[in-house]
Amino acid sequence: MRWKNLLSAGILFGLFALLAVTCIDWEACAGWFYTLPKGIREAAFVLANAVQIVFAFLPGEPLELAAGYLFGAEMGTLICLFGSALGTLAIWVLVKLFQRPILHFFFQEEKLREWETVMRKHHGYWWMFLLFLIPGSPKDLMTYTLALKEKGMWKWTFLITIGRIPSIITSTYLSGSVAEQNYILAGSVFLITMLLVGSGITYLRYLKGAKRT
Repeated sequence: MRWKNLLSAGILFGLFALLAVTCIDWEACAGWFYTLPKGIREAAFVLANAVQIVFAFLPGEPLELAAGYLFGAEMGTLICLFGSALGTLAIWVLVKLFQRPILHFFFQEEKLREWETVMRKHHGYWWMFLLFLIPGSPKDLMTYTLALKEKGMWKWTFLITIGRIPSIITSTYLSGSVAEQNYILAGSVFLITMLLVGSGITYLRYLKGAKRT
């Protein structure tokens, strides 16, 4: 727990420091970023998304929004998907090496048991895929929990990555449309996102309640 707290604090401090520098001199930071070759910029975002997937306590939405704004909705979506697939594979390797202790590094035992109970009731690859499609579902928690039990690495990685598409495209298309000054599309995507998230949260509450009956 001590190492988890230190690591979390270090990462958060680094993120806040980067944010502070960016806010102080946005034009300089943006200018420096755009001096990098396009391939390096894209690779950096793929790696950042992969790291965010592995370190489950880091939010993914800011990176997805940034990817859509900087690279456009379509390319931003592809970048986030590649990063998600890479991070998901890394989680598989870590979980198979360290087993349940690494789940305790990121999640409380109560949360783990709660989702293990839900997924025992709704087991199988297709149920897993449908749960990942639900906006607002705890995808990082589900990824780690499923990695402990599933054996088909490539099929598992493919379904989880595809299942992340709805949450990714709502972010990349929102910021991408803002970058293109298409505010009508941005507003439409935002409203659709709120409806999907609200529906997803309602359904997740139903699933958690159904497991008790």
